[in-house]
Amino acid sequence: MSKFLNRQQVIAFLLFAVLFTAAVIPQTKVWAAQPITVLVNGQAVNFDKQPEVVNDRVVVQIRTIAEMLGCSVVWNDDTQTSYINQPGVPLQQTAVKGNDIQVYVNNQPVDFPDQKPLMMNDYVMIPSRPVVEKLGCTIDWNDNTQTQTITSAGTPVISRPTPSQAAAAPAAQPSASITPTATPTPVITVLKGPIDLDELSLFGITTPIGLNETETVTLHGKPNTAYTIDVHYSTGISSAAGISGSDKTKTSDSNGYVSWSWIIDPKTAKQTHYLIVTGGGEGLSVEFEVR
Repeated sequence: MSKFLNRQQVIAFLLFAVLFTAAVIPQTKVWAAQPITVLVNGQAVNFDKQPEVVNDRVVVQIRTIAEMLGCSVVWNDDTQTSYINQPGVPLQQTAVKGNDIQVYVNNQPVDFPDQKPLMMNDYVMIPSRPVVEKLGCTIDWNDNTQTQTITSAGTPVISRPTPSQAAAAPAAQPSASITPTATPTPVITVLKGPIDLDELSLFGITTPIGLNETETVTLHGKPNTAYTIDVHYSTGISSAAGISGSDKTKTSDSNGYVSWSWIIDPKTAKQTHYLIVTGGGEGLSVEFEVR
């Protein structure tokens, strides 16, 4: 018998080896990743760089989403900071360069506890949920369709009452109201999210907000006008520094802007509270949640 395999035997051996390998080695199926869809108020967002999932968090080009929500977006390359402001909020570039990309919403820093913003192929990619919620919007994720749905808080239509209507405001109105004077003041309605009342607008509110965190509220009203803030907790009106004493009433600047800031006391009840701002014959209120 020959010590060497002939050609037919070699071919048969190689064929057997291929078939044996295919039979015993598990085959890995490779599926194409399903693209992520982002909807803003029902409208699909067109990105230059498609969203991705990093550490179980959806990261996106936040500029596109913010601009669809009516915000202005400014990028400071020196400090690697993205500033996102809602309409009427003056830009204050206060960030100092750090080790990470930073995001400020209405001049307040955004915390990213799970996944920090990152640079991907020269695009700044930012976890969307912390930013969107800071803007007062709701955000939902459908894992089956890989769809993220963002819905902005609607602005209710609020009509100003006539003098006779203001004097006879129905009992169904919320308790947070202002008693009409010689110049009737509109009934204040407690609302959720940023709202507008003709000349008055209230924004920049962080909700929900945690204990020991700093809350900031900005009002845009009449220029050079005194405005008073009352923050109502379950225990009564807050006496925190920044919204009590001489800080309770402030005069708006020549453009009509005035702001208050205070720290949420660690003993504050974790529930929904509200604040009221009055001045110039007008008033409005907004709810915020302490978590």
